[in-house]
Amino acid sequence: MLDYQGLRPADDPGASQCTRAHKGYAVQLATLPSSSGAALCTDPGCQVAALDELAVYTPIITAGASGFSIPLFNLPADYAGQTINFYIFDVGDVTGTNSISIQNPDATSCGASPAPCLFTTSTGVKVYDLGASRSTSLTGNLLAPNGTADACASPALQPDGTQALVNTTPIAGTCGRPSNFFNGRWLLFQLQIPSNYTGAGGLYWQMHYSLSSGTASDTFTLAVNYANSPVHLL
Repeated sequence: MLDYQGLRPADDPGASQCTRAHKGYAVQLATLPSSSGAALCTDPGCQVAALDELAVYTPIITAGASGFSIPLFNLPADYAGQTINFYIFDVGDVTGTNSISIQNPDATSCGASPAPCLFTTSTGVKVYDLGASRSTSLTGNLLAPNGTADACASPALQPDGTQALVNTTPIAGTCGRPSNFFNGRWLLFQLQIPSNYTGAGGLYWQMHYSLSSGTASDTFTLAVNYANSPVHLL
């Protein structure tokens, strides 16, 4: 594993030892070098983004139920009322109990709940188990309510069909699938953005990764796209 300087983290001054077997990189956005050297870019305009897909490695150890949140995407107010597809691959490689959820940063559309809030909509949040390919047909792969996969699982994979929250592990009664239910599989969250969404002041939507105990040595891949037809200018 290399850091943003191309060095092994164990070789950085004051750094602790860590695995060198995983092909992972840490990225830092810095200003141009000067006589005093490069510095971390703190300007609000500094952003790092992925093209197509982004893989995340989580060598996390925790003893609480809080977990951590990962910034996903910035969504302008123009997308109010539209549908955003959020894909995640191979999530849930932990020794404790794990769930993932999508957090809405917009105070207006969160309503009475403080922002960021668990994305919730009365029309329902559709989550699909796509298997090994993002191009899998959505038909027959809905998790809830009473989806084929969810009918076998305990606890329920998507406990509340109005919320963007999915339990990933450990899942019992899985009809021949492992307890880390989505190992090697894509999940698709279809997020119907509320009509009163105001853009959240440029804040990022996030994925919350809960870990009640144990460790997470999880590498998962994320992808986001717009589900509707593009705007036609002519």
